[in-house]
Amino acid sequence: MRKEINLLDLIITEVEYGFEVLLNDTKTPKNQSTSKNDQKLNKKEIEESIRNIRVNHVGEVCAQALYRGQAYFTSDKKTKKKLYLMCKEEFRHLQLFNLRLKELKGKQSIFNNPCLELLCVYTQFGLKKLSNAINLSSQNQL
Repeated sequence: MRKEINLLDLIITEVEYGFEVLLNDTKTPKNQSTSKNDQKLNKKEIEESIRNIRVNHVGEVCAQALYRGQAYFTSDKKTKKKLYLMCKEEFRHLQLFNLRLKELKGKQSIFNNPCLELLCVYTQFGLKKLSNAINLSSQNQL
């Protein structure tokens, strides 16, 4: 017997995914390296690389939240599938950034937190509600 997925199931799934994105980088292969060469970076170059990676890292987290928010609210199954595939690709990028941060002994940005991801998803929710209200208003004027 197949259980029907309800709103609570979807919310739990998204919260779980959000925590996995933000807190769990154990899926990154431990023996993989992001460095293509053995060139040594000086301290200034390492610090600059860490800063750049941290910015990109936050971008990957936000992109996933936006894609998942859009996927949740679209009724087009083809679009939903594409958005989840894009999210999966962003998750892979996130794993690579995590690996490179470890290699450089850097830390993730303090802006990587569940509140930021929820804000992105709720923004999508708010935009969808606003869009529906505008459409209803436009239809009522006709």
